[in-house]
Amino acid sequence: MPTLGINAEKTAARGHTSPFRHETEKSSPGYYAVRLDDTSIDVELTATARVAFHRYRFPASKEATVLFDTSHILANSVTVSGGKASYDEATKRVSGYAHVQGSYSERKGGVKLYYVAQLSRTPTGFGTWNAGVLAAGEKSVEDKTVGAYFTFDTTADASVEVHV
Repeated sequence: MPTLGINAEKTAARGHTSPFRHETEKSSPGYYAVRLDDTSIDVELTATARVAFHRYRFPASKEATVLFDTSHILANSVTVSGGKASYDEATKRVSGYAHVQGSYSERKGGVKLYYVAQLSRTPTGFGTWNAGVLAAGEKSVEDKTVGAYFTFDTTADASVEVHV
């Protein structure tokens, strides 16, 4: 999720949501775009058979932030019982999992949904959170309510891409 800045409130289940208007949405098969009203971030999403492409165009800011929330999911019938987020500075890769339980997987104890994401740029800052407590500079976290964040300076270049 793209946002501006990071604080403990944004690590909550709905703490990083952003309002938008349907007038700013664009969609066609394989493509979706929207402007987030409260931050003026333009979001574009598309995919191939194996990779999702995210492009975020931020306003000029030194606090342009991308969140990886591995502990919350939008589906009401699914819960997340744990997760992991790790960052490799050398490759600019974020990886981890969310352990989800519900609907199709609940009888078997849930499943781990793994991800790997490639950042297009080196962040100016990064960190993790665990149960709402931020840890700047930490590269890995694994527990019940965790995630990672990456901050970028978009004063000269507005775009940040993430390939998942």
